[in-house]
Amino acid sequence: MATLLLFLPLLLAALSLATSRRAWLENLNTLGAVVVAGLGFGLAARVAHGGVVWGLGDRLYLDALSAFEVAIAVGVGFAVQLYARGYMGRELDEGRFPPQKLKRFYALVNLYLFAFLLVCLANNLGAVWIAIEGTTLATAFLVAFYNGDSAIEAAWKYFLLCTVGISLALMGVLLLYFSARHLPGPTALNLDWSWLASHARALDPRVLKLAFVFTLIGYGTKVGLAPMHTWLPDAHSEAPSPVSALLSGMLLNGAMYGVIRAHALVVRCVGEGFSNHLLVGFGLLSIVVAVPFVLWQRDVKRLLAYSSVEHMGIVSLGLGFGGPLGITGALLHTLYHSLLKTGMFFSAGNLVLKYHTRDLQTTRGALRALPLTGPAVLLGAFAIAGAPPFGLFFSEFTILMAGFSTGQWGASLVLLAALGLVFAGLVSHFARVGLGERPEGLATGETSHWTTAPLLGLMAIAAVTGLYLPPPVLHLMGAIVGIVRGVGS
Repeated sequence: MATLLLFLPLLLAALSLATSRRAWLENLNTLGAVVVAGLGFGLAARVAHGGVVWGLGDRLYLDALSAFEVAIAVGVGFAVQLYARGYMGRELDEGRFPPQKLKRFYALVNLYLFAFLLVCLANNLGAVWIAIEGTTLATAFLVAFYNGDSAIEAAWKYFLLCTVGISLALMGVLLLYFSARHLPGPTALNLDWSWLASHARALDPRVLKLAFVFTLIGYGTKVGLAPMHTWLPDAHSEAPSPVSALLSGMLLNGAMYGVIRAHALVVRCVGEGFSNHLLVGFGLLSIVVAVPFVLWQRDVKRLLAYSSVEHMGIVSLGLGFGGPLGITGALLHTLYHSLLKTGMFFSAGNLVLKYHTRDLQTTRGALRALPLTGPAVLLGAFAIAGAPPFGLFFSEFTILMAGFSTGQWGASLVLLAALGLVFAGLVSHFARVGLGERPEGLATGETSHWTTAPLLGLMAIAAVTGLYLPPPVLHLMGAIVGIVRGVGS
């Protein structure tokens, strides 16, 4: 099943390029998204109930951490495919791009999904590095999809910065391999996670520490951790809204997955102190850097992009605080951020389709103009800002508890202050968008049921999971805490 899940997106990409009729293309990708989501959730449930799943001999490896990321990815991917059917169809009807580019869009989305699933499923950390670079290549073309000057500039900035980052991560992978050079056994296994996790205590600690520094900075560029985050606002603002949702709801998680794997090896080898301090430092910097850009922002998609910088900083901070509370908080934050931020980019896309602008100062009266998207925007703003009873409130509260309980009062107080400022900024921005008078001549009504149904579905799931998580999800998260703390495989 793992092999089928991995290669099905490749088949969908090939079929998309070979399909000439728009209706067939859209139906193919909708059906494909349903099958991929079913396979992904089925595999995650299998791991939750039965432990590690292998595929292609020992080349594919699905443990609790992989299953958690796969479940988020296929869920977000399914929602994006549905939303794209309405959003890209509307853009095509309005002449934003030629008809032949639509199949290229779907092919690139499926190639990206293949690369992301390979990140989560590959046992070999060298293959994970290749797959993370693959996600960059696929999404760079999606960022530049409209071929405008600003879109091409944003795509080049994204590609160049992430390539520099991935080059640093490659040095981390090579140093990781070097740290195991003295161990007996086939050297071909020296980058297999399953082998490294069981031999971590015998790795060279000095080399491993250096490997983690390169890995954190390298993959941290793709995560959007400050000061390596500068590609992120440009890429989000210029990409089509479904692509922005993929970047924020999935891509950032894939790079953080690479950081977590390296962090878990360092914890096994030298204990929690070294890598935890680095994660706390980069996390705090990202949160602090994001705050002023959230407060004084006029572009709705750039606003959400800087919010992603802040939230990935919170995930890093939770991992750095460590312990069951910190790691659990980071996992919860990853889940809720993926759901809510994907929904918020859907909301932003609906606003752009309706108002034909990303300017927050001129977007008013959404509650009247968009009877479904308008309320979703306001509720989503409170949710993404961390208001109770939404899930991000509980994840942030858990991370704060972890910080205070481990004696890291300074970092915890900075986080608390930043959360208050970001809450004020996000709610004030989106309150002005929702309230006020509708522009004269602007008709009332949603643009398409394909752009509203995924949005409302994600918001409903985020609301329910904020209050109740199914036992398999809790079981996966408990197993991941063991993996990160070095007491599980």
